[in-house]
Amino acid sequence: MSTVEEVSEKEVILLGLIAEEPMHAYGLEEKIRQRQMDLWTSIGFSSIYRVLAQLEYKGLIETQLEHEGQGATRKVHRINESGRQSLAQGVLNIIAPMQPVRNPFSVALAYITHAPKDLVVQVLAERLQQAELAETQTSGLKERILEAIQSDEKLSALENPKLHKRKASLTVELLLTNAFGHIHAEREFLQAALAELKKEKEETFTSIELPSGREQKGT
Repeated sequence: MSTVEEVSEKEVILLGLIAEEPMHAYGLEEKIRQRQMDLWTSIGFSSIYRVLAQLEYKGLIETQLEHEGQGATRKVHRINESGRQSLAQGVLNIIAPMQPVRNPFSVALAYITHAPKDLVVQVLAERLQQAELAETQTSGLKERILEAIQSDEKLSALENPKLHKRKASLTVELLLTNAFGHIHAEREFLQAALAELKKEKEETFTSIELPSGREQKGT
């Protein structure tokens, strides 16, 4: 019995996209941008060609040169049976373990009293504004993407378009519901944290003065 080739998170991402339909590298880049996948995955445009080469080396995709007008050619990638097996196993491998959250924000919370109270309140308030904006954007994003899926001409041209559209819609619903939940929880925490910190005495925090222009990273 043959073994299933292990795949990385980035390989799972590209295998998943190619499983939807045969694609060339530019098409993958375009779909990643349309779905704003850089917001919730580690895939970057610069790594697409490298990951495709890895998938081809492992025998998980098949690549063919196809002509496209005026004699131009492009590499079109198709997933094969081994690729589908690795994709399925890769999905299960990512789902299975409950990974501990290692967020730099936790480090800041652990040592938050070593910064001046006024600046702590200021930067947390700015983070809260970002969370509120992200929550608003994510809330509307799901509806827009679901509408786009239903009117997608490429999906409509595929065999059994209803099934392909349902698959795409289900993944969007799960992804963005999960993202929205995390952002919503972040906003609620920041609101509660700010209320608590504002009531705290100044003496709880350091009274150190920071050099001008060094109060916040990037200022």
